[in-house]
Amino acid sequence: MDDLKPPPANALPFIRPAEYYDSPPSLPRLVPRGVSFGCGAAALAFLLLTGVVAGGSGKFLAWIFGKLQSEIDGQFTKEVTADQRKAFDDSMNALRTKMRAMKVDGDALQRLTKAISEASADDRITPEEAKRLTEAAQQARGK
Repeated sequence: MDDLKPPPANALPFIRPAEYYDSPPSLPRLVPRGVSFGCGAAALAFLLLTGVVAGGSGKFLAWIFGKLQSEIDGQFTKEVTADQRKAFDDSMNALRTKMRAMKVDGDALQRLTKAISEASADDRITPEEAKRLTEAAQQARGK
């Protein structure tokens, strides 16, 4: 029966994954268990507080899209005309008004945010992209 015993393990400078997962925890925790729950709760409280300070979810969402709008305005290339800039700003302002009243379709907003992320991926908004963003904002507000 001695032939069936596994050979002795070589002394390695590290723990094998199988040994690590098979053995009980040997290292003390770096942070107490409740800290991870506390961080999650603090993040949730921060989000709720931010929403309440902004005056509810519609106003908070409108505020976020206002920040997006100002970032996009800074990314327009010089080929984007003043009329295109105005059309985009007008569409976004009308959309934000509907957001404050909570009268915006979530799917349409998702399509708008996707269009924004695709257009601004290179930190430049061309005239064609400006036109697409304006159309997406108009569709999101229901026009």
